[in-house]
Amino acid sequence: MNILAFDTAYSGCTVALQFNQRIASRFEDTTSQQTHYILPLIEELLAEVGASIADLDFIAYGRGPGRFTGVRIANALAQGLAYAHHKPLIPISSLAVLAQSAAIKHGWPCIVTAVDARMGQIYLACFEVNHTGMVELRGQEEVYNLKENQKLHDQLGSTMLANRQVVKNFTDLSITSAVGTTSFWGVGDGWLIKDPNLVSLMTSPPIEIAANMTTSPEGLLLLAERQWRQEGGVAAHQAFPNYLR
Repeated sequence: MNILAFDTAYSGCTVALQFNQRIASRFEDTTSQQTHYILPLIEELLAEVGASIADLDFIAYGRGPGRFTGVRIANALAQGLAYAHHKPLIPISSLAVLAQSAAIKHGWPCIVTAVDARMGQIYLACFEVNHTGMVELRGQEEVYNLKENQKLHDQLGSTMLANRQVVKNFTDLSITSAVGTTSFWGVGDGWLIKDPNLVSLMTSPPIEIAANMTTSPEGLLLLAERQWRQEGGVAAHQAFPNYLR
């Protein structure tokens, strides 16, 4: 399967190309000027493997949530390429890519992604890793206000419980460990927020935190291929960014 995948929702540009069972990738660590990097990186990878956009089965991209400008860049570029070359699109959750990247690198079985959404808010999602090593979303991706603790009671505790218990009696930002020996690990720059600090609001903090984790090419490609097999692609006019707010 021939796939072009990219994500610009967080710091940097991650681009991956799978062509004739060969994988090539690039990462540019930049928090700005992503528009200046993303197209040259794609062109460089295509030249490296001797391919063109016409050779692709589909194009995948990180649809957010994340930095507003980065999410817009990826969505606009994906739509432009799809319209120009008549290719289907696979919009992928950028939080899922972050979690999948951590699962690949660290082998963690339960992952809570927390990304700084600015204005005292975070984007948060809880994932479990299945027997094939793929992340599965538990509950929903949400945006939370850290200072006012809005929308917390009904969602956060229940999403991380392996036995799917519904826990609604939380009065602070609490993510509950699963029953037995199951625990969770934190990923994303939301864990670095200091006012207030996310961990200080928890009754059960993560075992370990990878706050500077970036989206990996491997994570992008794995999720793109799974989504293609399960759901197929969408037309360019059906591909939308996910800002969560």
